[in-house]
Amino acid sequence: MKDLTNELLKGIIEKLKSNIELQEIIENKIFSQIIQNTDFPYIRLQINSKNEATFDETNMAYTLRIQAFSDKKSPFEAIKIRSLIYEALNRNEEEIKIDSGQIYLCEHSGLTDCFLEDDGLVFQSIIEFNIGVNMKIDKNPLSTIKSLDHAIGLLSKGTTVKFAFYGDSQTDGNNTTGWSLNRNLPTNTDHASTAPNAFPAILEGFLQDYYENANIRCYNAGYSGQRLDNGWACDNYNINIASHTIYQDANVVFIRFGTNDAGAGDVNFYENMISEGVKLTKLIKNSGKLPVWLPPLHNWDSKLNTINTGGYSDPDIAGVENTIVMGLAIKAIQEICNKTNCEYIDLISDFRHWITNNKSSHSWGSVITDKTHANDYGHRIEASILFKTLTPEKNILNFKGEIEKINFQDSRSHFAFTDSDLGTDTAGNGHFSPHVGLLNPDDYSTKLDSPVMNIYAWINKPCKLLYRHIGHNGQTSSTAEANLPTIQVFSCLEGSLSSNSIYDKPLGGETGCEINESYSFDRPERIINLDIGLYKIVLRAPAIATDNFYINYFEFNQNWYDYEKRIWVSRQSMDIAQYTYSDALHNIKPFKPFYDLYNAPTANGHYLELPEFSDGSNVITVGQFGDSTRIYLKGRFPLKSGLILNTGKVWTVPTLGSVMTDKRYYAAMGMLFYRATTTEWDLYNIAEIGGFGTKLKDGTLLTHTTVADDQAFMIEIIKDPVEYQIIRVAETWEVPNIWNEAGGYWADAENNAGARITPSLIFKAKTDNSGKVLPFAGTIGLYHNLTTTVIDKNLYLSECYIRRKV
Repeated sequence: MKDLTNELLKGIIEKLKSNIELQEIIENKIFSQIIQNTDFPYIRLQINSKNEATFDETNMAYTLRIQAFSDKKSPFEAIKIRSLIYEALNRNEEEIKIDSGQIYLCEHSGLTDCFLEDDGLVFQSIIEFNIGVNMKIDKNPLSTIKSLDHAIGLLSKGTTVKFAFYGDSQTDGNNTTGWSLNRNLPTNTDHASTAPNAFPAILEGFLQDYYENANIRCYNAGYSGQRLDNGWACDNYNINIASHTIYQDANVVFIRFGTNDAGAGDVNFYENMISEGVKLTKLIKNSGKLPVWLPPLHNWDSKLNTINTGGYSDPDIAGVENTIVMGLAIKAIQEICNKTNCEYIDLISDFRHWITNNKSSHSWGSVITDKTHANDYGHRIEASILFKTLTPEKNILNFKGEIEKINFQDSRSHFAFTDSDLGTDTAGNGHFSPHVGLLNPDDYSTKLDSPVMNIYAWINKPCKLLYRHIGHNGQTSSTAEANLPTIQVFSCLEGSLSSNSIYDKPLGGETGCEINESYSFDRPERIINLDIGLYKIVLRAPAIATDNFYINYFEFNQNWYDYEKRIWVSRQSMDIAQYTYSDALHNIKPFKPFYDLYNAPTANGHYLELPEFSDGSNVITVGQFGDSTRIYLKGRFPLKSGLILNTGKVWTVPTLGSVMTDKRYYAAMGMLFYRATTTEWDLYNIAEIGGFGTKLKDGTLLTHTTVADDQAFMIEIIKDPVEYQIIRVAETWEVPNIWNEAGGYWADAENNAGARITPSLIFKAKTDNSGKVLPFAGTIGLYHNLTTTVIDKNLYLSECYIRRKV
């Protein structure tokens, strides 16, 4: 380690010589050796390095002692010299230059004396300073971090960056569980274990998870009751961070004071905060660290709740609202940043947005219960906001509303495989582009049950998370549920981003079927509601490598199923469950011809498509085991017409019969409710439609008592918890709000509480090749097999409602 004593002495002497008023008195008589035969007055410098325990290979600590000698008959000249020395050196670290490092600390240590020497002829005054020096190491990028973007870049390339949070009780962790007071001890203990739910500890976990680097640290240097304006923050920076045994290796220092400054009752706190903040910023910069300022939070919203506990002497400030006084503290911090060209993170705006717009029960009163200190939830949100600041903007989702889609090719998906791992999609022959992610068993055999996509998402507006399946995701009927791909969702409010998941289920809960729909459309499945905050969404590979694995995309949709909600109650148990009840025709456009349906159920049939609405209001989904969807519809269905519940569009090679002369056919799958005769309705499970097609007649509805074209149906589709998909159809309906499943009927409580509507058809089939029941999700369509291509205008839907469990 290089000895910097001589360089330090030279730098201090040059700084003292630059003080014109001091030089007018001592005339450059500055000595660092024993003085002989010199005129008065003069000064003498002594410098000593501190114990080795106070420094390491990059930091050294010294004590500087300066004596001023005067032969005047009074002590005034000696005291004046001492005062000018203090003015020249104290906290003016940036102005003391050395070649081999930077002075990050030069502060008066408190020893100041003036006395008459034993000869009775000379007055001597003494002043001492603590000095800290950071040695320049050119190859260390962390010693020259210039901005938060620079820090993010270093983190992204795998470099360990460490952060310290220097502040008052809002940093210390008051009001969080497991917290005990941080002590300002030079023995240097780590506060992490005694503030486990304060935002620095939470943020550390988030960053370690995202950057996959357990060495990233977020030190908690928060001290309850302390202030910036009274000089405490500057006076204790060296002890608390710069020479702290643990915290001194921090590369970035976040500063957060102001709550106690505003509440102490000092009429000059605003000006003092600015002057002390400028000094503290210089101290941090000179210690080789990047300073970043944070505002304090406050929940003082009552005009009656005034901040006068300190007894303001100025009547213009006495009794001023807390909101105004805290506003001055925040304004002072912003002015510090302006004067020092320092970065400022606006925690308050994002925090207020979360408080005022979240859909859960979190409010100002529930999060900042004592109007000053955030509880665990508040600290987790603060940690999430800082996480968003300390991660690459292009690599996390910042959802601001409407619709966002992320597939495996998106940089925000953090896709775990390379292009060489992906198989070749030949099914589309150029028609299906870009191809989905196809992983063969050999591709993911080394990453079984491990993340395929890791999406970190900051949600600004509550939304629904969907996953768009490609057919049955490549899994076959022989794949056990425990071995299926999995989706996990982790919330910042519930724990770390790798434990305490709020959602953890098999992908679609679907063991698939053997019908060739491997390349079918993006079958939507609603995964979970996302409130405002930070989330990690994980798609995990299958647990065993036996089947192909097709990867599609996630969708964040603000308006999906976001319509009228009613409370549905089971009459027997009175258990309350919330359902979404939407009008599937609320934004309907005219049905349009789509393509012919050959042999389904008769030749020359035409399918009229109702495209999926972006809000999902006309999408029927039954994804996870135990899910159910109920459809209420009315319309006019002439003879040889019906309703199609479309499962999806497919580019595929049929495997159920003949060889096709064309390459690949645009096909579809679904279920068809068909009016075969004036009194008979049939249910068909349509396996493939196109140049070649197959219809699978699954059942016939009971004979009607009327031959009218106007019909009403209530259709329910359930994914049985074991292995079945159940379809029940009733030939009438009134929108109910009570349903007794045990009795096998629906009851209309609003109009006739005792009414029973017995299903005309209950169809149950296994979700495998023998039953040929497809993974169910899709939109509504109409069907007629008239020979003309002109749409029969007598075929239409007048009402269609879909009820889904939220």
